[in-house]
Amino acid sequence: MTDDERSKPLEPQRPQGSPETGVGPDQRDDAAGSISQRVDSLDSLHAELQTLKLQLSDAQKQLKGSRGRYATLFEQSPVGYVTLDNLGRIEEINLTTAKLLAAEREALIGMKFRDFVARSDKSAIDDHLRKCCQIGQATSEIHLAAKDGRETPVELRSFCSMSSDEPGTACRMVITDISERLAAQEQRRQMEDQVRRAQMLESLNSAVDRIAHDFNDFLMVILGNTEMAARHSSASPEIDECLGQIKSSALQARSLTRQMLTYAGKGKCTMETVDLNQIVSETAGLLKESLHEGVELRLTLADELPAIEADASQIRQLVKNLLGHASDSLANQKGQITVQTSIDEVQSAELPGLYSTDEFTAGSHVVFKVSDTGPGLDQAARDALFRPSFTTRLAGPGLGLSAVIGIVRGHGGAIKVDSELGQGTTFSVYFPYKEGVTKAEPLQGRTQPTEIWQATGQILIADDEPTVLDTLRRMCIRLGFSVHTAQDGAEAVEVFQEHSDNIVAVLLDYEMPGMSCEETFERLQQIRPEVPVILSSGYAEEDTAAHLVGKGLAGFIQKPYELEKLSAKLQEMLRLGQ
Repeated sequence: MTDDERSKPLEPQRPQGSPETGVGPDQRDDAAGSISQRVDSLDSLHAELQTLKLQLSDAQKQLKGSRGRYATLFEQSPVGYVTLDNLGRIEEINLTTAKLLAAEREALIGMKFRDFVARSDKSAIDDHLRKCCQIGQATSEIHLAAKDGRETPVELRSFCSMSSDEPGTACRMVITDISERLAAQEQRRQMEDQVRRAQMLESLNSAVDRIAHDFNDFLMVILGNTEMAARHSSASPEIDECLGQIKSSALQARSLTRQMLTYAGKGKCTMETVDLNQIVSETAGLLKESLHEGVELRLTLADELPAIEADASQIRQLVKNLLGHASDSLANQKGQITVQTSIDEVQSAELPGLYSTDEFTAGSHVVFKVSDTGPGLDQAARDALFRPSFTTRLAGPGLGLSAVIGIVRGHGGAIKVDSELGQGTTFSVYFPYKEGVTKAEPLQGRTQPTEIWQATGQILIADDEPTVLDTLRRMCIRLGFSVHTAQDGAEAVEVFQEHSDNIVAVLLDYEMPGMSCEETFERLQQIRPEVPVILSSGYAEEDTAAHLVGKGLAGFIQKPYELEKLSAKLQEMLRLGQ
């Protein structure tokens, strides 16, 4: 190429084809095809957009429904939800929490959550939030204070929510009302306490039962020998006075052992229809002068109080012991003792808080209350109240409050103790009663022979305690009997087999080693069915002779007993046998 050719301006080259357009047929076809493809592509994209639009619309509807369901769950959830900002102010709160705080939800937004925490738990909520910020979560139990003053125990579970998405949100809380849970725990605790008390009393019952039985054997020897010595004595009045004091002390000790058996639930009750008001009034009147100085006694007795089925002597002891406790609680200070009788309803929910037997049920009961204005009892004292070792310096012999619970149980009743330090103590005793019975029957008096009856014939005495056996032997000789003795059931059967034709009566101890009392009695009956057998025991008749009633048992006599009582029992038995 020459220099002239290079210097000429370049001209666009026209494609081969039509001189007017400069576009050939093939190129036009390619362009049309490209446009068609782009139109199809746009149509496809439009269709996809329409589909996405429909999907987006459906998603929005689902999201709206989900939000609605979430809002319902959030608002109506049985637990509370609260969101706090980094200043501890409420950002979000559901209706459940608003109701718990007795306030409108809108009014709570922006308020400090700490303001709705009970005064006693202010430091606890501060520690809770501090811990939540440090480790990301925290769980505590506090009390929320509502605007109406009501406090509600709640479990508070909090989660720290520091994130870029929620720059102002510090904490999310889940709040659970635990009132019912705590009430159930308290009820369970009371029931467990009741079971522990029952187990404790059962254990003590066994120990007291055994001690009382053995003590009665010792008293049998003391009382029997004292009487025998007094009847044989022609010495000075001084010796007679000494023997009289020994007998008096033995009789008081016998009363103590019967209180012990009553505590163990094995005391003998002579159940009669009695007027509780009369017993309370008489006993309180007798004790009024023995109360500590400065103690005022007030009686408020209900009119037309229904009569109860009870052992009058044991109810007197119960009244005496409760008044004694109240008086001792006011020692060296002025105060007041209030004694009340009434009719009251015991609700099922109250049963776990009562000292009672399994047979005691809710319903209407005659109530005897003793209240004092003394210093009250702490929890440790209340727990130990009915143990034999517990004392409030009760004057005179007796088991005090431990005998009270035995008497209550023996009458199918219940007792409740209300006491706090500085608020005095109230004992409430509940007795069952019969509808329509408002007047008590007169108590039946008992008589004992004043002269010693003289018998003839032979008697068999079986007892495993040598000193008791010897005492009974000499007492029966004093009554005119010829005496055979045995120290266990097998020996008693052997002796009776040998002398059955001449023995006119058998005095059989309830507890002996080897052959049981029941088996011994049956063997004696097989040898000679008509022989009169008297059962003797330190326990009450209901706990020993009951299962032999109707099998030919002639009678029962409870240790310790005097010569006159033994004489009367043998005389009655032999007269009936004739």
